[in-house]
Amino acid sequence: MSASWSGMGLLQQIDGSNEEYPPIRVLFALYRLKASGRLSIQHSSSAFVLTLQSGKVVGLIGAPELLSACGVSGSEDADLMALIGAAIASGTSPDEAMLAAANGLGDLLANSIDLSGGQVRFEDGIKPSGAAIPLPLSIPRIIRGGLERTRPVAVLEAALAEKLSCEIRLSLPDDTTLDRWELTPVSLRLLRIIKKNADRKPTLGMVIRKDPIERMVAVDLLLQLGLVSLFEAPARARRPRKKPAAAPEPAVAGPLETLTAELKQLQGLKPWEVLGLRQSTEISDEGIDRANRTASRKYHPDQFSAEPEPVRAIAAECFAILQDAYGAMRSATLREEVSARLEAAENGEQYVTDRDRTEAELLYSKAQLSFRKKDYTAAHDGFDRALRLNPGKWRYAYMARRSGYHTGVLSGAETAQLILDIDGPRGLARADVLFEVAEILMKEKEEARAHELYKQVLQLNPEHIGARRWGRIRKMRKSAADDESNGSLFSGLFRRKKK
Repeated sequence: MSASWSGMGLLQQIDGSNEEYPPIRVLFALYRLKASGRLSIQHSSSAFVLTLQSGKVVGLIGAPELLSACGVSGSEDADLMALIGAAIASGTSPDEAMLAAANGLGDLLANSIDLSGGQVRFEDGIKPSGAAIPLPLSIPRIIRGGLERTRPVAVLEAALAEKLSCEIRLSLPDDTTLDRWELTPVSLRLLRIIKKNADRKPTLGMVIRKDPIERMVAVDLLLQLGLVSLFEAPARARRPRKKPAAAPEPAVAGPLETLTAELKQLQGLKPWEVLGLRQSTEISDEGIDRANRTASRKYHPDQFSAEPEPVRAIAAECFAILQDAYGAMRSATLREEVSARLEAAENGEQYVTDRDRTEAELLYSKAQLSFRKKDYTAAHDGFDRALRLNPGKWRYAYMARRSGYHTGVLSGAETAQLILDIDGPRGLARADVLFEVAEILMKEKEEARAHELYKQVLQLNPEHIGARRWGRIRKMRKSAADDESNGSLFSGLFRRKKK
């Protein structure tokens, strides 16, 4: 690739095919460089133009279906503000319309990944023609959302299956610091793992082995942003060796050995697994009957009538397990649970049983007691276990991040980003969450970002005591600094004493 993907010089280079300048990677670079200008993306089936100001999307032309989620469709030359105005006119709130536009752009970018024969061009310094109102999500968040919605785990598994033996290498730009890229915590962790093991030339399979689903999603994001690359591992030269003596042919397993192994396997399966039911659409009376007929043919006693007694006995046990599984799957309650379980798996989600929910709530309550006692290690373990049992509870995720910060498992930047990514808290609860993030940022000496969050807290809860206190402190410090600069008689009143 001829482009240098770091530094302001990149802005003058972006003009070529989408293979040379992948749109998502280009847009991420423009975000990092806080670029202002016009980005044109053309494919054989579509063409759209983005306008950016200081690394934020403020305009878009050529995406008539951008707000289809709001029931709005425009003409080919309709611009972003016109589409948002139409959505608002149809009854969508302004905030929802802006968010839907950001999500629509993410989907548009993600769907263009596999398109070939396109052209990408950036014109630096071109200003928006009208009012410049940025989309509410940053470019990294827009990209992440689009990838997660349009590239489910099944698609990623198929795309990456043949690349597991490829070496994975970092290709990090040096124009900004990593903590400003708004990556997910899993993505940040993978970058650290790859960097730490660079000498060992880690493969993709090694990197995603521990948590394959989460890490495949993270690797896909890093690949699209251009932060990692995959390389075919070179074939290892082998020394010629003498041909070993031919080993004796292994004995072919007889019916008894084969059936014994299959019986052991069946005994460890759940009823729907015994019948070979793998998709939620198969969980119906018709689907269960069909699966039972297919599985029963293999172990029906008539198939083994000529076999010795030990073989017939093992086959009968296998057949009995099938019949028990069929009887269990006739239960409407179990069918409903299995259907929900399989559907969750198909969507890349975790199915949560009532038992899981109860156990998670108990773990969460115990972890809260440990947190109050400042036993952060025990608290983090409890919150993390509760979160694994029931990932849909935002409070579990929130407290797992907070306790992780106190134990040192997560850095301040990781903790802040991870908590801000949590989807769930609203209203006063959201205010409390933002306040805790601001407190962490203050400890990390990031006062500017912290005070921005304190402002958001007060917008959600004007009576929030902690945020109001920090507002007063900041005002007093500013007043003291102004007095000092003006040579006031009271200039040293609020000055901190030196230790």
